Amino acid sequence: MNPSGGISSSLTGTARLLDAALPKGVNQGDLHRRDGDTSVYKFYLQSAGLLSPAIISAMMVTLAFCDGFPSR
Repeated sequence: MNPSGGISSSLTGTARLLDAALPKGVNQGDLHRRDGDTSVYKFYLQSAGLLSPAIISAMMVTLAFCDGFPSR
């Protein structure tokens, strides 16, 4: 976009339409960026340790059991 807030004349056809359709602050380069990498997920899992995911998993199983247990 140019400083006046309009669409730059250097954009052509589809690029101009795409730029106009995107929310403010999002550019076309963001659309082609990779969403994630396994090394990032591996880092977060290692930093969380084993105890926290185990506790959360156990709580989810308990909730699913209690939610489905007959109340009569």
